[in-house]
Amino acid sequence: MFSGAVIPIAVIAIFVLYFSAGIYKRDRALWSRGIRVSAACVNEARENNGSVSLLVQFEETSGTAVQVSVGPFRYPPAGRGEELEIVYDPRDPANSATPDRMSSGRTALAFAIGSTVVVTVCLVLLLFAYAF
Repeated sequence: MFSGAVIPIAVIAIFVLYFSAGIYKRDRALWSRGIRVSAACVNEARENNGSVSLLVQFEETSGTAVQVSVGPFRYPPAGRGEELEIVYDPRDPANSATPDRMSSGRTALAFAIGSTVVVTVCLVLLLFAYAF
């Protein structure tokens, strides 16, 4: 009876769960073990919509020079050759953000919990539909 609508809803909820869990994991990594450093803007790339992404270079605590992209920004915090502060994950330096762009992960966590509930309800409905 419900199986026609339940399966597509469950598939969508699984996708939402997958992406929101990844965002939550990335955001929480920056909050829990992120290291704040000064970085130099080495290039900027303007997107079609007018936003700007910055290619920045900084040194990890080990002394290794790393280049990562941060943004996009409507109003970039620095231009080419200027310094800006970023927070990076030492386990994954590509996971970097400016301090004002860091997220606590609460929104992603809410989506992950909500989609888990939806998937669970869908599975229960499918089990009842095929069991009876």
